Amino acid sequence: MLLSKSKQQLAFKLLLATLLLGVLAVIAGSKLAPAVPIYSLLLYCALGIAALWVVLAVAVAVMMAFDQFILRNGGTDTQWFWFSAEPPGLVQLREQARKTQDNANS
Repeated sequence: MLLSKSKQQLAFKLLLATLLLGVLAVIAGSKLAPAVPIYSLLLYCALGIAALWVVLAVAVAVMMAFDQFILRNGGTDTQWFWFSAEPPGLVQLREQARKTQDNANS
């Protein structure tokens, strides 16, 4: 099993929501453009939803890559801003990294 049960449920809900929104778009499209055949509306809606999923996947991948870049270059995870202090041990890790970098540069 590739996904945990909770992630499978989330994936199922996302797919179901996408399907239902597509059905709603087809129904609305058939009312707005009654001369267009239903199979054309289905095709257009499917292509639009597929394009939306691709755009969302690319956006998530770019955001994740950017977040990793920030974290690898000494940034703090933004979720830690909810707390009053840095994550435990982060100050020591940054100090060790500075010492290692200073020793490498000299």
